[in-house]
Amino acid sequence: MKELKYANLEGRTALIEKLVEDYMNSSASEVSVILGNHGSGKTYVIYETINEILKRNKLRNKIQVFVPQDDELATYVSSKCLSVENIEANISLPLRFGIGFDISAAISKNNTKSQFNYISSLLRKNFSSDILICVPKYLKQDRKIRILIKLIIDNLQQLKKSFKHKIFFLISDVDKLCINDFISCTSINEYFLEDYEEDDILQYLINKHGIVTNKTELLDKIKQIKKICASNLKLVDFLYVDFVEQDISFFRALDSVVTYRLTQLKDDGLKGNISEDDMEDIILTSSLSIKSFGSDEIALVSDKPSNLVRKSLQLAENQVLLKSNSLHFYNFTCEEIQEILRKKLFCKNKERYLDYYNYYCVNEEDQYYFRAYYLWAYDNCMKDEIFALLILAYSNALKLIDLQCIQKIDSFFDTDKCSLKFSKDYRQIKTFYTMVNSDSTNFDDLKSFYDNLQRDYYELPLKAELARAFFHFMYKHLLPWDMTLKHTLSQLLQYANEKISLSLSPYPVKINPIDESVLRLRIIYDIAPFILDSLNDIELFRNLYNLISELSHRIQISSSGRSIAKYMENVFNRKAFLFVNQMQCGIFYDKAKKYFIDNNIWDEYCITLICEAGTDIVIQKYEEAMKCCYKAKRIALEKGIVIPLPQKLANNAIISNFLLYESKHSEKECLKYAQKTCKKLRKFLCRVPCATEFVIVTNICSLYIYSGDIAEYSEYKKYLEHLMECENVANLKDDDIDDFYRYYFAWFEIYKCILESKWNEANAIADNLQGFVPSLFKKQEVFWDKKLLALNKLLENKSFVNGYNFCKNLVPLNRRASELAVFFCRGLMLSDLQYTSYD
Repeated sequence: MKELKYANLEGRTALIEKLVEDYMNSSASEVSVILGNHGSGKTYVIYETINEILKRNKLRNKIQVFVPQDDELATYVSSKCLSVENIEANISLPLRFGIGFDISAAISKNNTKSQFNYISSLLRKNFSSDILICVPKYLKQDRKIRILIKLIIDNLQQLKKSFKHKIFFLISDVDKLCINDFISCTSINEYFLEDYEEDDILQYLINKHGIVTNKTELLDKIKQIKKICASNLKLVDFLYVDFVEQDISFFRALDSVVTYRLTQLKDDGLKGNISEDDMEDIILTSSLSIKSFGSDEIALVSDKPSNLVRKSLQLAENQVLLKSNSLHFYNFTCEEIQEILRKKLFCKNKERYLDYYNYYCVNEEDQYYFRAYYLWAYDNCMKDEIFALLILAYSNALKLIDLQCIQKIDSFFDTDKCSLKFSKDYRQIKTFYTMVNSDSTNFDDLKSFYDNLQRDYYELPLKAELARAFFHFMYKHLLPWDMTLKHTLSQLLQYANEKISLSLSPYPVKINPIDESVLRLRIIYDIAPFILDSLNDIELFRNLYNLISELSHRIQISSSGRSIAKYMENVFNRKAFLFVNQMQCGIFYDKAKKYFIDNNIWDEYCITLICEAGTDIVIQKYEEAMKCCYKAKRIALEKGIVIPLPQKLANNAIISNFLLYESKHSEKECLKYAQKTCKKLRKFLCRVPCATEFVIVTNICSLYIYSGDIAEYSEYKKYLEHLMECENVANLKDDDIDDFYRYYFAWFEIYKCILESKWNEANAIADNLQGFVPSLFKKQEVFWDKKLLALNKLLENKSFVNGYNFCKNLVPLNRRASELAVFFCRGLMLSDLQYTSYD
């Protein structure tokens, strides 16, 4: 790794020329890193290099340049980022691995071939020449940009070999840690921009602002500027107004200049009927924001009219204190300026931090990190309520794979203002989440760890969140009748149904404890599918669904697209089959797909497609179901993600294919095709007890008995009973067996009796079916009477019927019959397969 140093303005120019030549000749290092202090010209060097390359590219298209634009890499044209031929950084890594991860650990869990195919498909249309990816301020970039770059680096050598062109990276940062993501590259050059000298600052002012003056007269002032600004030319620009307006013999330090500029701003405000106090309060209040801010937010925090705040922020932009983007959200021009203003407010009105806390409680309740930050900023130490909020923020960041937020949370516990007690607890809780999210975790170990986390001083919302995470693991790994799971469910039901609030310390500003409604929603979203799908308690499920509606209408959730509340709401939307019949699911799927596309959550988008395919099977949209499955498979490949339990996708594709075939072919052909379909399904058995395995085996049994193969049917029925640890899965009186499977296999056994002419046995099972409806099918109860009535007539006449007619013609249906009737009136139903669980 080479390190080269460049001094003064001429040095920057020399570096630009060197980089341009190296890139145009394809002789540059794979990675070029520009380091230097704030304002030392790192970004300037990158964009001047790009612009010179573009000029030369007009003569020969030697290299294509990409720069970050939000969460994408976009082509750079004529000093503007254009979303043309974007290399989309739309990564959504499924959270199926141990947590406490870094980017490289996360990426490594994805299939290597899938990674390469994904990256290759993104770059293919752009790989007609060398590619230069330029990323200024690397460590501050959107996490998706960094994940995408890490994926490219992991596949760099294979990409170059496949496409016969090179990929270069040009990055900049103040921190050498930026190199860590590129350490596996074969060649890295470091270019360090040394601080500007006084002559450089003077030359910069001459070049930028056209100053023509006697150098000796300005020598003392230039020295002061150098002392104040170091190498930060952004601050030099900010000081320029003061530089030309003040006497040569006097020059203020930066905080004095900021004060002077604030005074000027107050004068401007008076001309627009804005009082000095209002103007100062608005600007100082804005300085406390730790993200881009709009006028409405500042108006609510400062309790000022929106139009007054809007005018004030516009005037502050004219004074170069603020800069705005196209959406009229503001940032301060320099962090140093914002920090000076922040200190002024801290001395005058420290309680404004609490106003910010109140703002987020009322308007963006699920922004736990911001709420924790403002309490911390006021208290300057860790407290129980701050710790609870940080853990809630950590849990949300894990789910949304927000690595930057996790790093920020970590920093709270790396300071001497955080007691050893909280630091130790934080490390243990991180370990707990790692265990919860790992499929290899031993349950007894996790239970022991969870029991040790029960602290009396933990806030109630924190206890509720830990219980939710613990239940999440048990839901996926334990049988429904496990006592620990039952006890935890009972605890979560209490949290869901009662208000849970932080017990805040006394503060000088009134803070009303809020009901943590988003946390309650997240708990309900976790437990509701289990209550319906595993416990078959439809009344309790309906109560929870009504509670969801009540809480959703009551709370204000973050305007951010990736808020945990909006995320969970759309996870529930993709499970619409739980709370409406299949004919009504479409609008919910559409909402979920739109949200997941807009927020680049591709694993959930694919899962939604598979759920939609399952619903399409029920309503006879077989071709649409197959299209959904193929689309999910294609998207997963393109985006480099791994769909959890891909057997669900395979099941729905195979079942929809069979039903489509059945709708177009003769009885004889269908009976043969049922056998072929069984062979296809058998390939996706994973030999472990889980809901996916149970449903696929159920479908295999249905198709074998459909084709009259009693031996194979009986063999796979025994296999299912072995997995379920039960004697007879068709025993309608065994409440330890999920009523879904009892119902299916009762019908299978009736048809087996018909094939074997065991009419008395068939009648006995049919009698037990009277009034027996699985919870998931309660919405279709209207079809059950028709189906049983038709069956009783068949048994009364002792009529033999083949599998095709038992399914297609058991219940006489007219052409106007509901699409649902065709599916639910089959004698041997084939199950669609949904993602009913949290995952």
